[in-house]
Formats: sequence, structure tokens, C-alpha cells
Amino acid sequence: METSSSPAFDATKIPHDTKVVVKFTLHQDGRVSDVVTSGDTNALVAPLCIRAITDHSPFSKWPSQMRPVVGRDHFEIYFHFGFNMTPPGPA
Repeated sequence: METSSSPAFDATKIPHDTKVVVKFTLHQDGRVSDVVTSGDTNALVAPLCIRAITDHSPFSKWPSQMRPVVGRDHFEIYFHFGFNMTPPGPA
């Protein structure tokens, strides 16, 4: 991932099967809060995973039909990122 405010990184330096999970709270007004990572949190790409979410917030406000479905004015989202993943073997 390359953005205008961050230099490109060398993908060969990312270990195989690196997994980063970013958990965040999405509010009905599109705000994002409580952003945390788990998985390979020391990975070179963990800050980029966080920025992939925070740099694009706030998101659109929820449509009026969404709050009754969710049952509250926010919910938690878990976004999984995988880098240099080993392809699965034959089934």
C-alpha cells in the first residue's frame, strides 16, 4: 500500500503469512473510534492497516434503516489483513 503521505515499503521485508486484525468501533454518524490491532502487531504493515481505516474516516452516515437492525448507535468491526500469504495446498 502506498499513499501520498507515506513512502513505499519493501514488501519482501514482510514475513510470510503475516496477519493483522484491526478492530474499531463504527458510529452511526460515520465516526471511527477505539482502533486497535491484534495478530502480528509488530509487523511493518500494522500501522498501514490502521491508516487504511483512519485515513478514510469518517465514513458515510448510516441509512435510517440501519440503526433498528443494529440495535444501537455503534458496532464493532474486525477487519482482517493478510500479507505474503502461503496459498492453500490441494484439497
